[in-house]
Amino acid sequence: MIMKILFLCKRFYTNKDLIKDRYGRLYHFPVCWSNKGHKVNVVAVNYHSRDMSKHIANGVSFESISIKRLFVSIKNLIPHLSRKRYDIVISSGDQLVGMLGLIIARLNSLPFVFDVYDDYSEFDISRFPSFKWIYQKVIKNSNYISCVSKNIQKKVSSFNKNIKIGIFPNGTNTQVFYLRDKIACREYLGLNLDCYYIGYTGSIDARFDYLAIISAIRCLRKDYNVKMLIAGKNIANINFNADEIVYIGQVDQSLVPVIIGASDVMVAPYADHPLSHCCNPCKISEYLACERPVVAAKVSDVACYLNNDQFFIYNCGDTQELLEKIKYHLLNPKLVKIPDSLLWHTIADSFLEELYCIINDKVKKGAENNEGYNG
Repeated sequence: MIMKILFLCKRFYTNKDLIKDRYGRLYHFPVCWSNKGHKVNVVAVNYHSRDMSKHIANGVSFESISIKRLFVSIKNLIPHLSRKRYDIVISSGDQLVGMLGLIIARLNSLPFVFDVYDDYSEFDISRFPSFKWIYQKVIKNSNYISCVSKNIQKKVSSFNKNIKIGIFPNGTNTQVFYLRDKIACREYLGLNLDCYYIGYTGSIDARFDYLAIISAIRCLRKDYNVKMLIAGKNIANINFNADEIVYIGQVDQSLVPVIIGASDVMVAPYADHPLSHCCNPCKISEYLACERPVVAAKVSDVACYLNNDQFFIYNCGDTQELLEKIKYHLLNPKLVKIPDSLLWHTIADSFLEELYCIINDKVKKGAENNEGYNG
């Protein structure tokens, strides 16, 4: 069965450009499904600019529409409203993208899937009561919910106890993230060769426990030549002007595996924050794919991807435990092999099986209704 899928999402998310960076689930799910022979059109809502370009990547059409050019965007959406064009509609991004997908699906009597890759109820937009209502409305009227973690599954089920929910974590692309030569990576970045580097890649926001990690680094520097290597958008506006920190800034996605490759130990120092406890960070699978020791805060489902091994996890905010785990891996590096369950093609295949079931159920119910009418 060849499916025709309309995939609505955000153009910019997790500080990445879906089209430019080809990043995350919003890119890899459609591409993996297209590689299986399915026809996938992606419509990406652009909140940040007026760009409404269209790109073809790996057989998938990625079309950008802008809320800053609302009339033209609505006009461009009209071709997607044909009932015969699609078999299913999927939305991923936030409650507004979710509602747009739900409306298109219902206008065409198509099954609708809402993909919840983060706790949208904690997004800034949810400060307004009407948007909380929209979020719950989309959940209650979806045919299926896909999400990234058990904690999000619990939250979503509280709004709709009867809906089927599947967990599809964030994965990695091993054609980009793989073991690299440490010396070559350091030379490329202009880093010292005789220093330990503790690496972190990703957004620096309320979820980033700066106090815990910098305290651990400063303690380690009493006995070792250690520096913190950080790459990511500094949303929290932290002052990184310190001897113990090398801050590269926000980098192109292609440079991320080089930064990981230059590091001795990678950390995911999550703070005790609502979004931390529902997340499923791509960075964990990226670190594992690059074959670097990982020390991560015990949030969400992170521990299970690190085999629940105490050498790799620590309790949020526990600086001493974080320090001890980093020190252990500096002296006795230990790795976790990336499981197949964190590879994009594996995750996308599992998701695809659910889409088959959803469409078949829709067809079956339609046939039963027709039989009832004819009788």
